[in-house]
Order: sequence, then structure tokens, then C-alpha cells
Amino acid sequence: MVYTSSCINYVETIMKYLAKIAGIIILIVVVAWVIQLMCCNRYRLSKAENPFPRHDQIKSVHCRSYDSETEWQADVPPDRFGLLASLFDNARKDPNPLPWEIIAELDVKLKSDRVIHVIIFHISSPPSGFKIDNEYYRGGTIEQFSRFFNRKAFQHPLSPFSKDKKAITPD
Repeated sequence: MVYTSSCINYVETIMKYLAKIAGIIILIVVVAWVIQLMCCNRYRLSKAENPFPRHDQIKSVHCRSYDSETEWQADVPPDRFGLLASLFDNARKDPNPLPWEIIAELDVKLKSDRVIHVIIFHISSPPSGFKIDNEYYRGGTIEQFSRFFNRKAFQHPLSPFSKDKKAITPD
């Protein structure tokens, strides 16, 4: 009988330690999950997409650009609609946007006469950010957007990007 009660005490002690270890493991897993949600690449939460309309859906695009020198406005030439749309490739929804500096605003009129308002933000570390209607996204780079919305690029006869989408500097 004494042997049995000491075995029971031993088993109870082991069970208490295992319960403590299990509690610690669960706590570590929960803390790691919370840290991952708060700090790690939040842009993986959404699927890559291009929220900008396809170039063949666009009727006109009016641009207001705020470069370092001046504010200016222009209509984007129709031959640049495809290039403009490609700047938004592989964008991901941004669930926690910040109040960034605006570098350009677009009023995109579709062939269906619907108007989409787009705001491009200056974000120094890639990816860049933009807002289409009421959704915020991260995608593209500030260099691509800045070259496209550069006043000299609008005056230059060639596209500010080569066919492989690498930026080139206009004269």
C-alpha cells in the first residue's frame, strides 16, 4: 500500500510538471503568433493583384503631380495607359496605412464613364503606396512612380520606361 501511494504521488508530481511545461509551450506559441501578426510582413496577408483598371478600359487619365519644384497638371497620353497600369502590378492591400506624403493624384475616367480617384504616396522604403477609391495598397517603387509623374517625362517623346519596365532617364 505504501508503494502504491508513493507511485501515485510520483505520477501526480510528473503530471503537474507536464501541465506547467504545456502551459509554457502554449504561451510561447501564442506570443510568437501575436508577434508575427504585428511585426512581420503584413503584405503577405493579401494576394498580389493589380487594382488599377486595364489600359483597354480607360477613356482618359488626368494627373496632378506634386514634385519637389512645383505642382502641375496634365492629361496622360493614351499611349501611356498600359505603362501606367503596369506600375500597379503585384500590389497588395495595406491593412494599416500611414499618413504619407502625396506625390500625385489621378482621376481615371473609364469607358463606362465611372471615375476612379487614385492617390500615389511617397514612401522611401519599397514598396511604395497608393490609394484607389477607398482601398490602400502597397506596390511598385517610388522611383517608378516619380519617373512616370515627372514633368520632363511628360514632355519627352519617349516613355520613361523601356519595354522591360526598367527606368530610363529622359533627356
